[in-house]
Amino acid sequence: MKTILKYKVNTDQPQLNLTLRPGFRVVRFDYLLTEKSLYLWIEQTLRPDVPEETVAFKVARTAEPVLDHLEYISTALDPMGSGEWHLYYQSEQYPEITSLKPISIAA
Repeated sequence: MKTILKYKVNTDQPQLNLTLRPGFRVVRFDYLLTEKSLYLWIEQTLRPDVPEETVAFKVARTAEPVLDHLEYISTALDPMGSGEWHLYYQSEQYPEITSLKPISIAA
């Protein structure tokens, strides 16, 4: 058996850590106008013999730089035009997601 889980995405966090079973699949990433929030839906197995693991996602605004190793998953749009968000997946080979920050050079 399998199920679809729904998660509210906080855009103020640098990453979203979820405890999921291997083989999970992102089925939807969307901005719900009625909730004025981003949500992520994930399908995963309900088999108790499959151990859970922590996985990380990053949500970035349009034109916000992200690290090269992050894998693009989906885009969510606010239908009223106030924003666009892009969902990236963090593979296991990198320990954590870090945000890129502009470097200012003092003269």
